[in-house]
Amino acid sequence: MSIIVAVKTDTKIILGSDKRVTEDKTIVSENESKILIKELTIEGYNEITYEKFLIAFTGAYGLFELLKTFKTPTKASKDTFLEYLYKTFVPRINTHLRKYNFIQDYNGQEGVDWELLIAYKNSLFLVEFNLGIIEIKTPYYAIGAPKDIALGSLYTTNQNENITSLRYMVSTAIRACAAHNVSC
Repeated sequence: MSIIVAVKTDTKIILGSDKRVTEDKTIVSENESKILIKELTIEGYNEITYEKFLIAFTGAYGLFELLKTFKTPTKASKDTFLEYLYKTFVPRINTHLRKYNFIQDYNGQEGVDWELLIAYKNSLFLVEFNLGIIEIKTPYYAIGAPKDIALGSLYTTNQNENITSLRYMVSTAIRACAAHNVSC
């Protein structure tokens, strides 16, 4: 399992992750990205615009490989990004995952062996294993097996008025996880 850390202000979001991929207790790679840059096509009445957003991933790495091939659906300009996630993005990704048999039964509830953090402009969204969506309103968040370690680190650095670097907060949290969890 991985660690993804996000820190945000009113104007920006910094995402970071470890780079280790493990299968059970075996390390299969030490240098894999777990954050994707996706292009979003937005259709208006008389125009088409393009924006980018980030998807950060924890879970079975094969799902991340599949996510790389996922074509991001078009967003209607009238929809908020949260509406787009609910109405278009998540249903389309659900179909894509079903096509490749990645939807599983977890104690009577369908789900996927993952968590996603999606960063769009200055908003952060969590897509849970059951494809539920939560907008994250806190100034920092983490997903993955050692997220409690990361959240503790983020809390501590966020409380220190001398620490203003978002990158420092993210890298410190990832280093704390790597020091205390073999999967990172």
